Amino acid sequence: MSDARRLTTLDDEHARLKKLQAERLLDDAVLKNVAAKDGGARCEAERGGSCLRGACGGPASGLDGVEDRPLDDAPHERPT
Repeated sequence: MSDARRLTTLDDEHARLKKLQAERLLDDAVLKNVAAKDGGARCEAERGGSCLRGACGGPASGLDGVEDRPLDDAPHERPT
């Protein structure tokens, strides 16, 4: 195998490995971010739906005055 061909093969492999490393670092960053925000997801999973309480136990932003009730008990509007 010529040196030029071997160098090209090594460059391709190097680029592939750098891409894999970048994807792995991104995956790790996303997982750390999700783990840091895990409280809301845990609340949602325990209730079987969207949690109407914020992380500190108060109403979630934009939901002032909304009762803390399961979503299935919420009144439904009928299409007209």
